[in-house]
Amino acid sequence: MLQLLTFAVAVTVTGICGSEPERHSNDALALAVGLDMRKWWMATGPTYLNHVSKGRILEVVSEAVDANAAASLAALKKDAVVTGAEQTLAGTGWLPSCLCIRTAEAELPGAATDANEEPGESELAA
Repeated sequence: MLQLLTFAVAVTVTGICGSEPERHSNDALALAVGLDMRKWWMATGPTYLNHVSKGRILEVVSEAVDANAAASLAALKKDAVVTGAEQTLAGTGWLPSCLCIRTAEAELPGAATDANEEPGESELAA
């Protein structure tokens, strides 16, 4: 039964997009199963960096590390930028937006919760 359910979900879920949309329909599913892509994916040449422009790579490095790290790569050719970006991004946990999970609460201003608060506690207190 579990294999049948797994198959049914797998054939109905797709997260593939031609671009990096702001929000995905799979966020709720990923949140429900506790999927954290940082455990399974890392930006490397073959997985991401070879497939985007040099400008995008520099944006990613700026976002994940800082502008100084990106500036040091800017004068290099793309192959060298890819290699440098791989080294710079290693261990940062950076993910493209298509692999990030966004919740409605996280997008609202002032929605940060206390780290010790159990999910649902604030709703019960209200």
